[in-house]
Amino acid sequence: QQTTPKQKGILELAAERHASRTPEQVAAIQEKWNTRRLQGISEQFYGLNLDTTDPLTGRFLKLLMHTDSPSFADNFSALRTDVQKAWDTERKAVEKIQRQLGIKRGKHSAWAQTMLKEEKKNAARKEDFTTSKQTLTVAKKSKECNVSTTRGGIPIVKPTSCRSQSYKPDDFLAPLSQLPIELRGTLQRIDLVDWYNPDDAYWRKQYKNFTRSWATGGNGTVTFYRNTKAEAAANDLLYTLSHECGHNLDRKHGGSGWLSEGKIWQDAMAADKKKSSLEAVTEYGKNSPHEDFADSCMLYVTNPSKLKSTFPNRYKIIRALLHRY
Repeated sequence: QQTTPKQKGILELAAERHASRTPEQVAAIQEKWNTRRLQGISEQFYGLNLDTTDPLTGRFLKLLMHTDSPSFADNFSALRTDVQKAWDTERKAVEKIQRQLGIKRGKHSAWAQTMLKEEKKNAARKEDFTTSKQTLTVAKKSKECNVSTTRGGIPIVKPTSCRSQSYKPDDFLAPLSQLPIELRGTLQRIDLVDWYNPDDAYWRKQYKNFTRSWATGGNGTVTFYRNTKAEAAANDLLYTLSHECGHNLDRKHGGSGWLSEGKIWQDAMAADKKKSSLEAVTEYGKNSPHEDFADSCMLYVTNPSKLKSTFPNRYKIIRALLHRY
Protein backbone atom coordinates (compact mmCIF):
# COMPACT_ATOMS: atom_id res chain seq x y z
CA GLN A 1 0.00 0.00 0.00
CA GLN A 2 1.40 3.38 -1.03
CA THR A 3 1.84 6.09 1.60
CA THR A 4 0.75 9.68 1.14
CA PRO A 5 3.38 12.45 1.40
CA LYS A 6 2.01 13.34 4.84
CA GLN A 7 2.20 9.72 6.04
CA LYS A 8 5.70 9.40 4.64
CA GLY A 9 6.77 12.48 6.58
CA ILE A 10 5.34 11.03 9.80
CA LEU A 11 7.14 7.71 9.20
CA GLU A 12 10.45 9.48 8.53
CA LEU A 13 10.04 11.54 11.70
CA ALA A 14 9.29 8.38 13.72
CA ALA A 15 12.39 6.69 12.26
CA GLU A 16 14.55 9.69 13.19
CA ARG A 17 13.21 9.67 16.75
CA HIS A 18 13.80 5.94 17.07
CA ALA A 19 17.37 6.28 15.78
CA SER A 20 18.12 8.95 18.39
CA ARG A 21 17.02 6.76 21.31
CA THR A 22 19.53 5.05 23.58
CA PRO A 23 19.43 1.23 23.94
CA GLU A 24 17.98 1.72 27.44
CA GLN A 25 15.12 3.85 26.07
CA VAL A 26 14.37 1.30 23.35
CA ALA A 27 14.33 -1.52 25.93
CA ALA A 28 11.98 0.46 28.19
CA ILE A 29 9.56 1.10 25.31
CA GLN A 30 9.67 -2.58 24.31
CA GLU A 31 8.97 -3.65 27.89
CA LYS A 32 6.02 -1.26 28.08
CA TRP A 33 4.47 -2.66 24.90
CA ASN A 34 5.16 -6.25 25.98
CA THR A 35 3.27 -5.60 29.20
CA ARG A 36 0.33 -4.07 27.33
CA ARG A 37 0.26 -6.97 24.86
CA LEU A 38 0.37 -9.58 27.62
CA GLN A 39 -2.33 -7.75 29.55
CA GLY A 40 -4.54 -8.05 26.48
CA ILE A 41 -3.70 -11.75 26.06
CA SER A 42 -4.50 -12.50 29.70
CA GLU A 43 -7.86 -10.71 29.53
CA GLN A 44 -8.88 -12.22 26.18
CA PHE A 45 -7.81 -15.84 26.70
CA TYR A 46 -7.63 -16.39 30.45
CA GLY A 47 -10.28 -14.00 31.78
CA LEU A 48 -7.89 -12.33 34.24
CA ASN A 49 -7.75 -8.60 34.95
CA LEU A 50 -4.11 -8.33 36.00
CA ASP A 51 -2.65 -6.08 38.66
CA THR A 52 0.72 -5.55 36.98
CA THR A 53 2.27 -4.08 40.16
CA ASP A 54 2.16 -7.48 41.86
CA PRO A 55 5.43 -9.56 41.77
CA LEU A 56 3.46 -12.79 41.37
CA THR A 57 1.67 -11.28 38.39
CA GLY A 58 5.05 -10.36 36.95
CA ARG A 59 6.02 -14.04 36.92
CA PHE A 60 2.71 -14.83 35.26
CA LEU A 61 3.29 -12.26 32.51
CA LYS A 62 6.77 -13.61 31.79
CA LEU A 63 5.37 -17.12 31.57
CA LEU A 64 2.88 -15.97 28.95
CA MET A 65 5.79 -14.98 26.71
CA HIS A 66 6.77 -18.65 26.38
CA THR A 67 3.48 -20.31 25.51
CA ASP A 68 5.27 -22.63 23.08
CA SER A 69 7.32 -24.23 25.87
CA PRO A 70 6.56 -27.95 26.48
CA SER A 71 6.13 -27.29 30.21
CA PHE A 72 3.92 -24.23 29.69
CA ALA A 73 0.61 -25.98 30.50
CA ASP A 74 1.82 -27.35 33.85
CA ASN A 75 3.58 -24.15 34.86
CA PHE A 76 0.62 -22.03 33.80
CA SER A 77 -1.88 -24.10 35.77
CA ALA A 78 0.16 -23.96 38.98
CA LEU A 79 1.00 -20.27 38.68
CA ARG A 80 -2.54 -19.28 37.78
CA THR A 81 -3.73 -20.99 40.98
CA ASP A 82 -1.16 -19.04 43.03
CA VAL A 83 -2.06 -15.76 41.33
CA GLN A 84 -5.79 -16.32 41.80
CA LYS A 85 -5.33 -17.06 45.52
CA ALA A 86 -3.28 -13.90 45.98
CA TRP A 87 -5.86 -11.79 44.13
CA ASP A 88 -8.75 -13.33 46.06
CA THR A 89 -7.01 -12.57 49.37
CA GLU A 90 -6.40 -8.94 48.36
CA ARG A 91 -9.92 -8.53 46.96
CA LYS A 92 -11.47 -9.75 50.22
CA ALA A 93 -9.28 -7.33 52.22
CA VAL A 94 -10.27 -4.43 49.95
CA GLU A 95 -13.98 -5.34 50.11
CA LYS A 96 -13.77 -5.43 53.92
CA ILE A 97 -12.34 -1.90 53.95
CA GLN A 98 -15.06 -0.75 51.55
CA ARG A 99 -17.73 -2.12 53.90
CA GLN A 100 -16.10 -0.29 56.81
CA LEU A 101 -16.14 2.97 54.87
CA GLY A 102 -19.65 2.49 53.51
CA ILE A 103 -18.47 2.27 49.90
CA LYS A 104 -20.74 0.39 47.50
CA ARG A 105 -18.92 -1.84 45.04
CA GLY A 106 -20.02 -1.53 41.45
CA LYS A 107 -21.03 2.11 41.82
CA HIS A 108 -18.96 5.27 41.53
CA SER A 109 -19.25 8.06 44.09
CA ALA A 110 -21.65 10.92 43.35
CA TRP A 111 -18.79 13.30 42.48
CA ALA A 112 -17.18 10.78 40.10
CA GLN A 113 -20.53 10.09 38.42
CA THR A 114 -21.03 13.83 37.84
CA MET A 115 -17.66 14.12 36.12
CA LEU A 116 -18.21 10.99 34.02
CA LYS A 117 -21.53 12.39 32.78
CA GLU A 118 -19.85 15.67 31.82
CA GLU A 119 -17.02 13.88 30.02
CA LYS A 120 -19.48 11.69 28.12
CA LYS A 121 -21.68 14.67 27.19
CA ASN A 122 -18.72 16.68 25.90
CA ALA A 123 -16.72 13.82 24.35
CA ALA A 124 -17.52 14.89 20.79
CA ARG A 125 -16.62 18.53 21.42
CA LYS A 126 -13.68 19.63 19.26
CA GLU A 127 -12.31 22.16 21.73
CA ASP A 128 -10.50 21.01 24.88
CA PHE A 129 -12.05 23.93 26.81
CA THR A 130 -14.97 26.31 26.80
CA THR A 131 -13.80 29.79 27.81
CA SER A 132 -15.37 32.78 29.55
CA LYS A 133 -14.52 35.80 31.70
CA GLN A 134 -15.92 36.05 35.22
CA THR A 135 -15.28 37.95 38.44
CA LEU A 136 -14.50 35.33 41.07
CA THR A 137 -12.95 34.98 44.53
CA VAL A 138 -9.61 33.31 43.92
CA ALA A 139 -7.41 32.37 46.89
CA LYS A 140 -9.30 34.89 49.06
CA LYS A 141 -9.08 37.74 46.51
CA SER A 142 -11.79 39.02 44.15
CA LYS A 143 -10.43 39.11 40.61
CA GLU A 144 -11.56 39.30 36.99
CA CYS A 145 -10.60 35.90 35.60
CA ASN A 146 -10.26 33.88 32.44
CA VAL A 147 -12.11 30.60 33.00
CA SER A 148 -11.27 27.54 30.87
CA THR A 149 -13.62 24.60 31.57
CA THR A 150 -12.52 21.06 30.65
CA ARG A 151 -14.74 18.42 29.06
CA GLY A 152 -15.17 16.98 32.55
CA GLY A 153 -16.55 20.28 33.84
CA ILE A 154 -13.45 21.38 35.80
CA PRO A 155 -12.99 25.18 35.61
CA ILE A 156 -9.34 26.27 35.41
CA VAL A 157 -9.35 29.84 36.68
CA LYS A 158 -6.59 32.40 36.06
CA PRO A 159 -6.89 36.12 36.90
CA THR A 160 -6.52 38.32 33.80
CA SER A 161 -3.86 40.36 35.63
CA CYS A 162 -1.80 37.23 36.36
CA ARG A 163 1.89 37.73 35.46
CA SER A 164 4.03 35.48 37.69
CA GLN A 165 2.21 32.21 37.03
CA SER A 166 3.70 29.96 34.37
CA TYR A 167 1.02 27.28 34.15
CA LYS A 168 -1.59 27.38 31.39
CA PRO A 169 -4.83 25.37 31.15
CA ASP A 170 -3.32 23.14 28.43
CA ASP A 171 -0.66 21.95 30.88
CA PHE A 172 -3.31 20.12 32.92
CA LEU A 173 -4.94 18.01 30.21
CA ALA A 174 -2.45 15.11 30.27
CA PRO A 175 -2.04 14.78 34.07
CA LEU A 176 -5.80 15.05 34.64
CA SER A 177 -6.40 12.19 32.21
CA GLN A 178 -4.00 9.99 34.21
CA LEU A 179 -5.83 10.41 37.53
CA PRO A 180 -8.28 7.64 38.54
CA ILE A 181 -11.85 8.91 38.13
CA GLU A 182 -12.52 8.78 41.89
CA LEU A 183 -9.52 11.07 42.42
CA ARG A 184 -10.19 13.33 39.44
CA GLY A 185 -13.82 13.59 40.48
CA THR A 186 -12.87 15.34 43.74
CA LEU A 187 -11.74 18.37 41.73
CA GLN A 188 -14.24 21.22 41.66
CA ARG A 189 -11.83 23.86 40.39
CA ILE A 190 -8.18 24.64 39.65
CA ASP A 191 -6.98 28.17 40.48
CA LEU A 192 -3.76 29.64 39.02
CA VAL A 193 -2.57 32.75 40.89
CA ASP A 194 0.56 34.92 40.91
CA TRP A 195 0.90 35.50 44.65
CA TYR A 196 2.19 33.36 47.48
CA ASN A 197 -0.05 31.48 49.88
CA PRO A 198 -0.93 33.91 52.70
CA ASP A 199 -0.96 30.96 55.14
CA ASP A 200 2.71 30.07 54.51
CA ALA A 201 3.84 31.74 57.76
CA TYR A 202 1.54 29.40 59.71
CA TRP A 203 2.76 26.26 57.90
CA ARG A 204 6.42 27.17 58.46
CA LYS A 205 5.72 26.84 62.17
CA GLN A 206 3.82 23.58 61.78
CA TYR A 207 5.91 21.66 59.23
CA LYS A 208 9.59 20.76 59.32
CA ASN A 209 11.78 22.32 56.59
CA PHE A 210 8.75 24.02 55.03
CA THR A 211 9.59 26.93 52.71
CA ARG A 212 6.40 27.83 50.83
CA SER A 213 3.28 26.31 49.31
CA TRP A 214 3.56 25.20 45.71
CA ALA A 215 -0.11 24.21 45.70
CA THR A 216 -2.91 23.53 48.19
CA GLY A 217 -6.04 21.37 48.19
CA GLY A 218 -8.59 19.80 50.52
CA ASN A 219 -11.82 21.67 49.87
CA GLY A 220 -12.32 20.58 46.27
CA THR A 221 -10.26 23.44 44.83
CA VAL A 222 -6.57 23.02 44.02
CA THR A 223 -4.70 26.33 43.99
CA PHE A 224 -1.29 26.75 42.32
CA TYR A 225 0.67 29.71 43.66
CA ARG A 226 3.24 32.04 42.13
CA ASN A 227 6.04 30.34 40.18
CA THR A 228 8.66 30.93 37.49
CA LYS A 229 8.99 29.06 34.20
CA ALA A 230 12.03 27.20 35.54
CA GLU A 231 10.16 26.16 38.69
CA ALA A 232 7.13 25.03 36.71
CA ALA A 233 9.29 23.02 34.31
CA ALA A 234 10.98 21.25 37.22
CA ASN A 235 7.69 20.30 38.86
CA ASP A 236 5.76 17.16 37.87
CA LEU A 237 2.09 18.15 37.62
CA LEU A 238 0.89 14.55 37.97
CA TYR A 239 2.67 14.27 41.34
CA THR A 240 1.24 17.58 42.53
CA LEU A 241 -2.32 16.96 41.31
CA SER A 242 -2.49 13.44 42.75
CA HIS A 243 -1.20 14.77 46.10
CA GLU A 244 -3.63 17.71 46.27
CA CYS A 245 -6.57 15.61 45.06
CA GLY A 246 -5.53 13.18 47.79
CA HIS A 247 -6.31 15.94 50.30
CA ASN A 248 -9.72 16.33 48.63
CA LEU A 249 -10.31 12.56 48.87
CA ASP A 250 -9.22 12.54 52.52
CA ARG A 251 -11.79 15.23 53.28
CA LYS A 252 -14.55 13.65 51.15
CA HIS A 253 -14.41 10.38 53.09
CA GLY A 254 -13.75 11.93 56.50
CA GLY A 255 -17.33 12.66 57.52
CA SER A 256 -17.11 15.78 59.66
CA GLY A 257 -13.30 15.54 59.75
CA TRP A 258 -10.54 13.80 57.80
CA LEU A 259 -10.23 10.11 57.01
CA SER A 260 -6.51 10.24 57.81
CA GLU A 261 -7.30 11.26 61.40
CA GLY A 262 -9.56 8.23 61.90
CA LYS A 263 -8.83 4.78 63.28
CA ILE A 264 -8.67 2.97 59.93
CA TRP A 265 -5.77 5.11 58.62
CA GLN A 266 -4.00 5.28 61.97
CA ASP A 267 -4.12 1.47 62.23
CA ALA A 268 -2.75 1.15 58.69
CA MET A 269 0.14 3.49 59.51
CA ALA A 270 0.98 1.47 62.61
CA ALA A 271 0.82 -1.86 60.76
CA ASP A 272 2.99 -0.57 57.91
CA LYS A 273 5.56 0.76 60.39
CA LYS A 274 5.92 -2.73 61.85
CA LYS A 275 6.58 -4.09 58.35
CA SER A 276 8.90 -1.41 56.98
CA SER A 277 10.09 0.49 60.11
CA LEU A 278 9.16 3.68 58.23
CA GLU A 279 6.99 6.31 59.88
CA ALA A 280 5.57 7.78 56.67
CA VAL A 281 5.54 7.10 52.93
CA THR A 282 7.76 10.16 52.28
CA GLU A 283 9.83 12.57 54.33
CA TYR A 284 7.18 15.25 53.78
CA GLY A 285 4.49 12.82 54.92
CA LYS A 286 6.03 12.82 58.42
CA ASN A 287 4.56 16.29 58.99
CA SER A 288 1.00 15.01 59.55
CA PRO A 289 -1.40 12.13 58.76
CA HIS A 290 -3.00 14.48 56.17
CA GLU A 291 0.28 14.75 54.23
CA ASP A 292 0.96 11.03 54.65
CA PHE A 293 -2.45 10.25 53.12
CA ALA A 294 -1.96 12.71 50.25
CA ASP A 295 1.50 11.33 49.45
CA SER A 296 0.07 7.79 49.59
CA CYS A 297 -2.40 8.84 46.87
CA MET A 298 0.49 10.34 44.91
CA LEU A 299 2.47 7.08 45.16
CA TYR A 300 -0.59 5.01 44.23
CA VAL A 301 -0.83 6.98 40.98
CA THR A 302 2.88 7.35 40.17
CA ASN A 303 4.57 4.30 41.74
CA PRO A 304 1.94 1.77 42.91
CA SER A 305 4.42 -1.12 43.21
CA LYS A 306 6.43 0.82 45.82
CA LEU A 307 3.32 1.69 47.83
CA LYS A 308 2.07 -1.91 47.67
CA SER A 309 5.35 -3.57 48.62
CA THR A 310 6.43 -1.16 51.37
CA PHE A 311 3.10 0.13 52.72
CA PRO A 312 0.57 -2.63 51.93
CA ASN A 313 -2.03 -1.52 54.47
CA ARG A 314 -2.14 2.02 53.13
CA TYR A 315 -2.25 0.59 49.59
CA LYS A 316 -5.38 -1.46 50.36
CA ILE A 317 -7.22 1.58 51.72
CA ILE A 318 -6.35 3.78 48.73
CA ARG A 319 -7.29 0.94 46.37
CA ALA A 320 -10.60 0.50 48.21
CA LEU A 321 -11.33 4.21 47.80
CA LEU A 322 -10.35 4.49 44.14
CA HIS A 323 -11.42 1.16 42.63
CA ARG A 324 -15.03 0.15 43.18
CA TYR A 325 -15.43 -2.47 40.45
